[in-house]
Amino acid sequence: MSSIQQGFLYAGFERKWAWDSRGRTLFLSYPESRETDPWLICDIMHKLTYFKPERILIRVKERLLEVREQYVGLLQDLSREIEKEKEELYKRLLEKREENSLGLNSIRGILSIRPFYGSVYSKPLLRLPASVKLFSERGLQEFEGVFQGSWLAEHSYVLGHLLYCVNAKDGYYRVFFKSDDYFWIEKELSKILRLAYSKRMLRTGRFKDIFSYRFKAGLRFLKVLAQLEAAEPVGSIVKHAVYSSIGLSKIYPLLNDSGVQCFFLDDVGRRIYVDHARFGRLSTNLVFKERDFESLVSLVKRESGLNLDYSNPSIKTAIVFDRVLTRVSIDIPPLALGKGVLDVRKHVANVLHLRVLLGSGYFSVEAAAFLIFAILNRANISIVGEPNSGKTSLLNFLSYFAPSWWRIVHVEDALETLPPRVFDQHRVVYIVEPFETKGRSDTKTLEIVKALHRTPSYLILGEVQTGSHVKAMFRAVSAGLRIMHTAHAASGRGFVKRLVDVYNIPRILLSELDLIIVMKRLEANNFVKRFIGEIAVIDGDSNLIEIFSRRTVTDELCCYLGLESSGFFGKLAGLSCIDEKNLQEEYEAILKMVEENRFSDNFTVKRLVQKIHVETLGKTGGGFQK
Repeated sequence: MSSIQQGFLYAGFERKWAWDSRGRTLFLSYPESRETDPWLICDIMHKLTYFKPERILIRVKERLLEVREQYVGLLQDLSREIEKEKEELYKRLLEKREENSLGLNSIRGILSIRPFYGSVYSKPLLRLPASVKLFSERGLQEFEGVFQGSWLAEHSYVLGHLLYCVNAKDGYYRVFFKSDDYFWIEKELSKILRLAYSKRMLRTGRFKDIFSYRFKAGLRFLKVLAQLEAAEPVGSIVKHAVYSSIGLSKIYPLLNDSGVQCFFLDDVGRRIYVDHARFGRLSTNLVFKERDFESLVSLVKRESGLNLDYSNPSIKTAIVFDRVLTRVSIDIPPLALGKGVLDVRKHVANVLHLRVLLGSGYFSVEAAAFLIFAILNRANISIVGEPNSGKTSLLNFLSYFAPSWWRIVHVEDALETLPPRVFDQHRVVYIVEPFETKGRSDTKTLEIVKALHRTPSYLILGEVQTGSHVKAMFRAVSAGLRIMHTAHAASGRGFVKRLVDVYNIPRILLSELDLIIVMKRLEANNFVKRFIGEIAVIDGDSNLIEIFSRRTVTDELCCYLGLESSGFFGKLAGLSCIDEKNLQEEYEAILKMVEENRFSDNFTVKRLVQKIHVETLGKTGGGFQK
């Protein structure tokens, strides 16, 4: 694909210009204009503020014209003067020195680019020769193929000012601007916002402060640059411009698309590829260049306070991009071969829906009821699986059903659980230094131990990665804390072997864990299917007993061994001082309720299971109210 077509595809199907970086040629198309139209000349000078061509070819009606060589330099000189004048006026407007003396219409009359060009562009027309001298005729063959690029999409959808096109069969994901006007408005607006600074921005350097200030400034300047209809995506354009102003224009479309779960970069200068919730793994048309990578690295370092250099070539941290919570991992040389590797995982703003999980075969009704029952009764749960198998998503789903009166304490090295407002529960989150940080003190181990004095009803540890983490975890559960965590392992037995043989945990202590849930991940072409592969109980003698499993990916997650014979109810009864029979009745009531409400929303299911749990607690005679 030529450089012309690459540039054309990025901005969309309606684009009326193309840039040939190899031939240093700017192609412009004005099918409805004449060469004598002043708007046409203004448009050329506006585009020359972004490009420095050696040739300018223009198609008007059925004619092909070229700006004469001796006038290309003159147009570029005029565009530089325009740029200086605009920048000075932008600065004065940002400082609000001109806003009070000039009304909106007056400012728009000077700086507007759509639907008309303001006087800053039209004044230089007086210094140009007549169009008959400015242009010369050329043959149409020089334009052949420049504006004939097309891309047929199996699926397409619009989000704000952007058009997303997907060919799942071929594994392609393409982002376009909906119109040429949106492209240039976003470009010009981002140029203005690079000049916008507040004292708070300069003091903190935090993304939320940059975004907040520049978004407000962007809304104000958008009214100056363009007259948009009420139905047009004003907020979307301004957000994109804010991201562009700090060098993150390539990642905004991916953060904006809720269907994108993760996106990756294998090396600087390569195309980003994504994991899409509906279409699987797809290659994008977004090339992440060195300046894009450096801008993201600078932001990550500011947000995390961590170093990324030769002595510490890896960083992992959580960053919130305008309400989109992400976990960003960056690796650079000498650890990474190449200039840099990027892995960004988005955390959805909502918990997985029970009805969707049941419909997709993620687990069976019996398994869903059993896991909800286990979390209500504070079972110690280990969720294990290979990377990106959905461990944290399941952890969030299960913790959603925890009773609202619990005090839940999180200890994590990168924020992966959802914010407390999503759960409407009492939650305290402690963020510790990432495992990858060089010269770190083992703060996660320390905070796990300190959790003993924070009176949690339930302790969520995120990912347990090292031997010291594991030992601190067993110290906590041995002291009576109830926990849930994730870890990497291919199977339940493999996890147990690592605990015993690698981390030297005495086998007798394994009985402190109650459940091991094994997540599975199957890749087929571009698609990734995530599901629960098995659920095992660790009995009082530290034996691993598989109670739910599936033989193949198409099988249902079934209970081949009766729950009563697993000893799980008896183990929980001994820990909670609740009669084993009452616990069995609670599970059966939850199972019946889930079966009857499998198509209901999570909130309804949570309200009903909490009612069942309170009724079970009431049977203990402890004064619990129904």
